[in-house]
Amino acid sequence: MIPLRRAIALLEVSVSGYYKWILSDKEHKNGVIHSDVEVLIAVKDVIKESNNTVPGAVRVHHELDKKGFKVSHKRLVEIMRANGIYHKYHRKYVVTTDSNHNLARAENLINRQFNSFKRMKHGVAILHIFPLMKGGSIWLLLLT
Repeated sequence: MIPLRRAIALLEVSVSGYYKWILSDKEHKNGVIHSDVEVLIAVKDVIKESNNTVPGAVRVHHELDKKGFKVSHKRLVEIMRANGIYHKYHRKYVVTTDSNHNLARAENLINRQFNSFKRMKHGVAILHIFPLMKGGSIWLLLLT
């Protein structure tokens, strides 16, 4: 192992320049850097392997990691977006209202007249429950 001072003298770099390189150039120290084109080709291979459906960026990143492509998730997303590769998100439609029933329905008192300013014509009640320190609670009913 060559001492640091001697290596710096042989490479004709300054000590501060060496330490700046150590702290800043993490990508080139850790191994192979793949170009955007190489990453894009690998992404297209992952898409072909998944029956031409575009998996999400997390799954693509996982597959590339298994193949040996060391690329950050952020860079992968940027490359996919720049080339128009998007995961088609399928959201399941969830029915939240069941109108087909024979149960009693509440009467429509307001009839969509929200600009009525007569006093307490259409009242709203708000119930607040404030806990006390000794285990009890105070109930406050606010009518507006």
